[in-house]
Amino acid sequence: AAVFGRGSQSGVPLQDLGADTADSWRLVTPAQLSLVSIVPDSMSNGQNVSFAAQVHDSGQANVKFVGDSTYLDFGAGQILSTQGGTILGNTTKTLN
Repeated sequence: AAVFGRGSQSGVPLQDLGADTADSWRLVTPAQLSLVSIVPDSMSNGQNVSFAAQVHDSGQANVKFVGDSTYLDFGAGQILSTQGGTILGNTTKTLN
């Protein structure tokens, strides 16, 4: 038997094409992010604002945010999230 996957922390592709000893694999559904709410809910063109967004991960996999390099795209443009951290699978987190 053959199995393929990715490391949960590294994202590195993994495979087992027929090991001589038993292996253990944990299979999870991928992260599925959705926006629950955002504050402020409106702003003017050119206005600089701080925001707080509640984001829900309905998948089983965790999502890691890297501060100053993670962008959130809500359809009308990208917003830089300066907060690092992790959204665990099946949880909601507020990002600032």
